[in-house]
Amino acid sequence: MKMQKRIFLAGGFFFTCIAGTLLHFVYEWSGRNFLVGLAAPVNESTWEHLKMLFFPTLVWMLGWQIFSGKSVQGLWAAGTVGISAGMLTVVTFFYTYAGVLGRNWLPLDVFSFFLGVFVIFFVAGKKWNGYADGGWQNRLAAIALVLLALCFFLFSYWSLPIGLFKEPAL
Repeated sequence: MKMQKRIFLAGGFFFTCIAGTLLHFVYEWSGRNFLVGLAAPVNESTWEHLKMLFFPTLVWMLGWQIFSGKSVQGLWAAGTVGISAGMLTVVTFFYTYAGVLGRNWLPLDVFSFFLGVFVIFFVAGKKWNGYADGGWQNRLAAIALVLLALCFFLFSYWSLPIGLFKEPAL
C-alpha cells in the first residue's frame, strides 16, 4: 500500500501540474465554448484559477479509483481535505503577496499554483491513513466535491460581486 500511495501522490502532483497548466488555456483554444468554460478558467479571477487545481485533481482521483480495480480506503476523504487546503493556500498566498506588493505579479501567480498543487498532495498524503476506514468520510467528501464542482459551474458565468470573482488589475 505504501508504494501505491507514493505513486498516487507523486503521479497526482505531476498530472495536476501539467493538466492544470494546460487547462489555463483550454477555454481560449475551444473558441470560448460554454461547456468547456464550466471546467476551465473563463477569466483571470482567482476563483477561476482554482479550477486548475480542482478539476485535474478530481480527474486523477477518479482515474485512480477506476484503474485500481478496488475501493481505495480514505482516498476521497484525504483528497478532499487536500484539495481544500491547496485552494486555500492559493487564495491566501495570492491575496497576501498582492496586498504587500500592491499588485499581482505573474511569476508569483505561477508559483502559487504549483504551491497549491504541492499542498494538495502533501496534505492528502498526511491525512490518508486517518481516513483508513473510508466509509462515511468518503461519502461526505464525495458530496463536498460535487457541491464544489456545482459552485464552479454556477460561478463561472454567474459570479458574485466580490473580489474573489473579479479579474485582478494588472
